[in-house]
Amino acid sequence: MWPNDCPYMVGPPETALTKDVYSDVVYSVPRGEPCFMWFRQKECIVFSDTIYFERTAILPFHQLGAQTLLQGVQWSDGAHDFFCIVDMYIMNGEPILALPMRDKLERMYSTIQSETSPKRVGSGPTIVVGLPLMERNYLALLRAMRETPPSYEMSHVLFHDAHQNAKYTFTTQFFWAHPDKTPDIYHLFTQTYCYVDTALIPDFETSQFMNHLFNIASNHYTEDSDHDDVKKDTGEPKRENIWLEFAYHTRIKKWMPIPRWNAYSSIRSIEL
Repeated sequence: MWPNDCPYMVGPPETALTKDVYSDVVYSVPRGEPCFMWFRQKECIVFSDTIYFERTAILPFHQLGAQTLLQGVQWSDGAHDFFCIVDMYIMNGEPILALPMRDKLERMYSTIQSETSPKRVGSGPTIVVGLPLMERNYLALLRAMRETPPSYEMSHVLFHDAHQNAKYTFTTQFFWAHPDKTPDIYHLFTQTYCYVDTALIPDFETSQFMNHLFNIASNHYTEDSDHDDVKKDTGEPKRENIWLEFAYHTRIKKWMPIPRWNAYSSIRSIEL
């Protein structure tokens, strides 16, 4: 339910990403309830099509005041409520929806008062407001997630395109990939080895990438094993599983590998 005093605004849709796009900001979106946060003079309203409630917002951004509209995700860990900012529509009465995300972030970061107590707006139970883990590109985000895992469960990755004011979602997951005897057929298993599906190999580059990975894996296995252990009864080399990242193709409804030609050295150790 949209508050009567809040201007109705529609942001760019989140388009499922199936190819490379330009983006200036990439971040991991928490799993939770997509919603909005509207600030009045002394009230903070969290709302969507299904929820509407008041909260006391705890903010590190001291200059965010009345007539501010944030879009984000709300969730609870059982003890505390949280709101993660995904986009800014209005800041202190000024519509900024069309601005590049980096400009919005600069405005927010410039208001952080690290040496003072957090700002509190509203009444009722508290809700902690913050930003998601973000980087300038996807590989940097992956590295950051490995080095400093976020405190929330990730739903998907969001790419902001500053030139077109567009948003792209990218759902990825890691699986064990096991090669079939048939070329370009790879069977996917979860971390606990539950069967998922066969992988989608959409183009020649992806085919080359997978062949390259498994050839390296086979060579490493051969070098580290006794000759008698390398061969099966059929005389064929043993086929090694590789822990690999896949993106979900929403139209074909299959998981496809993400070619990263310089990533093999750490590809089996990456865990999100």
